[in-house]
Amino acid sequence: MNLPADLLEQAEHLSRRELKRPRQASLRRATSTAYYALFHLLTADAALALGQQLQPSARFQLQRSFNHTQIKEVCGRFQQNTLPSSIESLIGSAASSSLKGVAYSFIVLQEARHSADYDLNSRWDRARAKEDVERARDAFATWKTIRKTPEANVFLISFLLYKVLESSR
Repeated sequence: MNLPADLLEQAEHLSRRELKRPRQASLRRATSTAYYALFHLLTADAALALGQQLQPSARFQLQRSFNHTQIKEVCGRFQQNTLPSSIESLIGSAASSSLKGVAYSFIVLQEARHSADYDLNSRWDRARAKEDVERARDAFATWKTIRKTPEANVFLISFLLYKVLESSR
């Protein structure tokens, strides 16, 4: 089972449905699903980084403990190079442009998901939905190239331990 890839494929499908007059529900769900694809990609890797020796069921339980708001905060700090020195020392310097790009995509997609799911005054169009899906697809591709790096590991571990690492200056 590869939930993140399946979600990304579903988002793409939703963004292309109803060729002549796409439904708001399809377009909004495309954006929301694109966000969740990236969320699950990153949290699955984070659970693996933190619990490599755990049974898969325990890793899934660990994955459920990640908080969307805290991940967004971590992404913002990595993307803007405003990391506490204790975290910066773990990655050796500022985050790479690739990691910053993934972090930025997470932030943008989370905000788009909130808008798609809760701002019923806004109108979604196919171009917007496709842009969100493409952003997630690009983040997947970038993540694939950096996911095994030390900075990616610190990034993932920060999802749960950011507050601890931040206070250990």
